[in-house]
Amino acid sequence: MIDELFLSTTPVNEPCAQLGAQDYLRQTRAECRAFIGQLHRQFGEPPSGAWLKVRRCPHDFGTYHELVVRFDDTNEQAVDFAYRLENDLPLHWDDIARAELQQALAADALEINAQHH
Repeated sequence: MIDELFLSTTPVNEPCAQLGAQDYLRQTRAECRAFIGQLHRQFGEPPSGAWLKVRRCPHDFGTYHELVVRFDDTNEQAVDFAYRLENDLPLHWDDIARAELQQALAADALEINAQHH
């Protein structure tokens, strides 16, 4: 059976996009992409039966996004990987993820600015 654990959109001690903010969707997408890359660098590629996915979560205040690890709960390697991710999430962005996030948000800001002029 497929199970999933909700992780976050950013490392534990980093700020994240706030639901309701004007640029929430762009920012949370950039955060999720950068975080997935960092998790792959830190923990390796998921084993067969496990994968990372951005989950859309409806809420009274709008739809927010959350990174989840989905896994086959009959696959021991997939289960171990999922719980290792959940238990050992990084506290901060690594240098590569921070640069990717800054670049993505800067590109989005330029695009938004160009649309308004």
